[in-house]
Amino acid sequence: MCGEWSGHPGFYKGNSIYKMSIKKYNIARLGEIRSLLERLPEIVYTYTEPVLDQSSIGQHFRHILEFYVCISKGVTSGIISYDARERDILIETKINAALSVIDKLIHFLELVDCNVEVKVRGNFSITEDDTDIIKSTLHRELGICT
Repeated sequence: MCGEWSGHPGFYKGNSIYKMSIKKYNIARLGEIRSLLERLPEIVYTYTEPVLDQSSIGQHFRHILEFYVCISKGVTSGIISYDARERDILIETKINAALSVIDKLIHFLELVDCNVEVKVRGNFSITEDDTDIIKSTLHRELGICT
């Protein structure tokens, strides 16, 4: 990474803007989610709210975490498919399940090379049954998760 070290782990100073690698940024964001969930009562986590279109905080966090799960599985299998998310009810209803997933994702991110090439399978057209595979990198896909 180019730039002058700012004195903070993972942060570099360039053009007066502090930059963090995409890998460390995603690890930090997952850590922030973990920290929040550790303090959140489960009743609040699962409460559905009209202002959230009758969805819960747990459903929103499940949605976020499952994109990372798709990336993790895709790096292993060779193809990332966000359309094939499991929509695991346990992640959205049990904080401990979400914390376990976060720990696994952080471990995955700590070990993985972000420059690895991946393929992404998805429906990129207006018809429902038209899927395609495009080339990408883990770095790019992690950028989408942020």
